[in-house]
Amino acid sequence: ILAYSFVGVLGIHLRKLFAIGKEPNSEDKQRRYLENAILTAHRALKLLSFALLSQLWDRQKEKAIELSDARRQSLRAFFEDEFGLDITGNLQLLTALMNIFQEHKIDWPMPELEGLLPQMEPDGDFAGSCTRLKELGKALDKGQFTLADCFAAERQLAFLMEKLAFLAAYRMVSIKNITYNEMRNAPPRYLHSYTVLGIDSKSNVNTERVNYVDAPISTQAILLFKGRYQQSINLFPFLIDVNALSGEVGAKVCFYSHQDIADGSLNYQFMEDNSYENITYRKTWTEGEDMNQLMLDADKRRAYNLDSVFLQFQEAKKALLATTEEEDFDFIDDETDDFDF
Repeated sequence: ILAYSFVGVLGIHLRKLFAIGKEPNSEDKQRRYLENAILTAHRALKLLSFALLSQLWDRQKEKAIELSDARRQSLRAFFEDEFGLDITGNLQLLTALMNIFQEHKIDWPMPELEGLLPQMEPDGDFAGSCTRLKELGKALDKGQFTLADCFAAERQLAFLMEKLAFLAAYRMVSIKNITYNEMRNAPPRYLHSYTVLGIDSKSNVNTERVNYVDAPISTQAILLFKGRYQQSINLFPFLIDVNALSGEVGAKVCFYSHQDIADGSLNYQFMEDNSYENITYRKTWTEGEDMNQLMLDADKRRAYNLDSVFLQFQEAKKALLATTEEEDFDFIDDETDDFDF
C-alpha cells in the first residue's frame, strides 16, 4: 500500500526497498538496502526542490523579485556544483527555496510545504535525520556497515516520509506526445499520450495512457500534480524522461545531478540504477534552417529535444540567478540565445 500511495518515483523507490528487505540476509543485501534507503530520502528532497525551482522560475519570468546574495548563492551552488549535491546539500537548497517563498510571499506549488518550513531548522529533527543518513552513506562508501546501520537508515527514512506524508496526495505523469485533431466544422481536440509514473493499485509500473481533451499541454515534460494533471507543476528540465525526448516507449526518468564545468554539459541520473545520462549541447538547429527537414530525421529530432533540455536549463539558471549571457552562455553562440520554445 505504501509503495503505490507515495507519489510517482518515490513509490517505485519504496517498492524496491521493500523487495530488498524480503531477501535472505547477506552483505550484498545490507549494502543495497542501505543504499536505497538513503537514495529514497535524497530523491524526496530533490523532488521538492525541483518543484520549488520550477515555480520560482515561472515567477521570475512573470514578475522578477530581487534575491539576497545569500539566497542567490544557495541557488548557484545547485546550478554550478560539479559533483552533485549530497543529501545535506539538497536539504540546504530546499530550505533556502522555502525561505525565498516565505520572504517574498510567493504562491507555494505545494501548499503543504509552508507548514513544513518551521521544522527545517539546522538543529531540528528533520535536518538531524538527513545528517544521520549522510553519515551512514559515508560508512557505506567505505564498506564499513552492518545490519544495525540498515535499521538506522530505515528509521531515519520512516521519520522523513512521515513528515512528507502529504506527497501521498500527489501524482506524476510524463507527457510523451500531443496529437492535434480538428474535423471540419468542429472544435479542435488534442490526444495526450502519457505515462503515469509510479505504481498503481494493481502493482502496474509506469502505465501508458491516453486522454482526448480540448486543450494542449507541455510535451515531453514530467508533471507533478494533485487532482488533474492539467493543473500541475512542470518539472522540466530538472526531472526528465529520456524516453519521451527520444520517442521511445516506456519511461526513463532521470534526476538532474550536476554540470560539467569543463564543457557545460549536464549530467542526469537514471532513477532505476543511478547510471549517468550526459546531455551535451549539439546546436542541432539554428535560425533559418528548415525545421521540417530536421523533424523528418529521427536522430536529429532526438538531438533537438536533448538540446532543448540544455537550453531550458540555462534559461532557468539565467532567470533564477539574474546572470548575464556572457557569464552563463559562453559555450553557446549568441544567435541561439533567443531559442524559441
